[in-house]
Amino acid sequence: IITNEVRSDNCFSNGNSGRFSTQAEFQYNNTTDYIWNNAYKLIANLNIIIGVDIETLSGDKNRGKHIQGQALALRAMAHYDLLRSFGQQHAATGGNLGVPIVKQFKGEEFPARNTINEVKNAIYEDLELAYSKMNSTYDTSKIFVSKFAAKAIESRVAIYFEDWTRAKDAAKIVIDSEKYSIITSGNYLSSWQSSQNANSIFELAFAGDDNRGSNSIQYIYRYPGDAPGGYGDVQVVADVISLFE
Repeated sequence: IITNEVRSDNCFSNGNSGRFSTQAEFQYNNTTDYIWNNAYKLIANLNIIIGVDIETLSGDKNRGKHIQGQALALRAMAHYDLLRSFGQQHAATGGNLGVPIVKQFKGEEFPARNTINEVKNAIYEDLELAYSKMNSTYDTSKIFVSKFAAKAIESRVAIYFEDWTRAKDAAKIVIDSEKYSIITSGNYLSSWQSSQNANSIFELAFAGDDNRGSNSIQYIYRYPGDAPGGYGDVQVVADVISLFE
């Protein structure tokens, strides 16, 4: 949340505690522990799951295929997040480089960057295969990727790339499943106090004691002079503050 906030036109990192200045200045390099490292660690783990031959396993093979479908959807989302952060699709000077597509667990060996279109097509391929492998009867909780979450992610990716027909078709599959509905305006605020509401498709699970105290998002935002105190790392630009009474 904060990483994206400080890269926007609304906020910046003031370096109060030395946090988030690298992200605010877009000064990424091979020693920056940013989304690059985290996403490719995730992809490496997912590739182990995807590479398993389900037919060699005992037990419920359909559930095994469903789990592989979940891994494919997450691999697609990881490549998508990487491409949005490091791809040249918005470069003012042009360019067609995306990020490396990694579909096999290879240890330390790392490939060169693929083109933007190659990465986009790989994302679509993973999401289509994920949807075909998954069975909605195994969807028991929204803290796990569901069959229809794969289509929701596909629609979101397609909107980003302005593939309007694909975006519409993928969204229609989610809507037609009748598993989700738009929450009423009167219940919108209170909906944030509970989990797995009708308008939710995929959620991240947090326990009540996760990221409390000095690791909390509020501690990053609050200033040392506030009560209780904080780091005060994120500063809002004056033009934004002036929008509010």
